[in-house]
Amino acid sequence: MEEKKKKKKKKKKEEEEERRRRRRRRRRKEKEEEEEGEEEKKKKRGEEEEEEEEEEEKKKKEKRETLLQILPLTLTYLHTKTPKLQIFTL
Repeated sequence: MEEKKKKKKKKKKEEEEERRRRRRRRRRKEKEEEEEGEEEKKKKRGEEEEEEEEEEEKKKKEKRETLLQILPLTLTYLHTKTPKLQIFTL
């Protein structure tokens, strides 16, 4: 009788240990998957931010080009319409 009880206890302990191992493995896998997912998200965010920065730079360049095209025209207009002394005060 005592031997049977000991065997049952031993078997229960082994089963519990096996359950714990499975849980640990499952948790590790889940953590690894979450970390991989987070890394992928960070990469995507970084790529999106780079794209946004590139778009902003393109917009700035376009604005600058248009201003450079307009600026000489406005200066010549101002020069012809106003006396030379007033150009410096503008």
